[in-house]
Amino acid sequence: MSRTKPKLFLLPGDDLSVSSLAGLHSSITGREPTKREVQAAERMLAQHSADSSKCLRSQRGSDMGTLSAIPIRQPYIDWILEGSKTWEIRSKPTKKIGPVALIRSGSGTVVGVARLTKVIELTSGIARANAKHIHVSQAEATNLAGLFAWVLEDVIRLDSPVRYHHRPGAVTWVTLDEETARAVDAEAKRSHRP
Repeated sequence: MSRTKPKLFLLPGDDLSVSSLAGLHSSITGREPTKREVQAAERMLAQHSADSSKCLRSQRGSDMGTLSAIPIRQPYIDWILEGSKTWEIRSKPTKKIGPVALIRSGSGTVVGVARLTKVIELTSGIARANAKHIHVSQAEATNLAGLFAWVLEDVIRLDSPVRYHHRPGAVTWVTLDEETARAVDAEAKRSHRP
C-alpha cells in the first residue's frame, strides 16, 4: 500500500511558525521532525512570508466591502458555533482565507463569523488524529481521506442572525453585499464567542 504525503496549504494570511509546524508534524506522524525537515519548514515559511507581504487582501474592518460566506448544513453549523467542530470538511480546497461569515443552510440567515486560517488535505492518518476537530469518531474519520479540512478559528455566534439574499446557484460560497456585510460585522461586535 503506497503512502501519500499529507499536504498543508499555506495561503496568504496564515500565521505559522516553525514551532507550530513542528507541532503539527508531530501530531500527524507521531514523531519529532528531523533537522532536515525543520530546515525545509524554515525555507517554506520564509517564502510564505514573502508571498503574504505581497497580498493585498484587506482585513476585517470598518471599510470591509463585501464578505464571503460559507453555507453549512445542520447539525454541522451548530457544532461549529458551539466550538466542538473547528474543521469544516469540503470536497475541494479554497484559496479564500481570512474573515468569513457562516450561514445556516436553508435559513436565509448569517448565524456566525470566523477566520478561515488554512486548508489541509486529509489523509486517513490526519483525519483520525484530528477526529475531535471534525466532530467524528476515529473510525468515521478514516473515510475522509482525499477531502479537505477548512480550519475555522475565532468563531463568533451572532446573538441575532442577519438576513441575506441567497443568489441562485451559490453552493460553496455566497458573496454578501456591502450592506449585509456591515450588518454582520456590527452584530459580531455585539456578540460573544462560544
